[in-house]
Amino acid sequence: FYSVGENDEVTCFFCGVQIHKWEPHDEPWTEHAKWCPHCSYVRRHKGDAFVQDV
Repeated sequence: FYSVGENDEVTCFFCGVQIHKWEPHDEPWTEHAKWCPHCSYVRRHKGDAFVQDV
């Protein structure tokens, strides 16, 4: 992710999904898989089983 400069909004450099309104307990990999399960970067690094579990 990289910051887009507005509050807590970040963008995935690979798939372009933007995520914001983070909670203190949020985990970036989990949130990424939740909001963009088709991202090849998440699937490559965490695996299909992880994405399906999210």
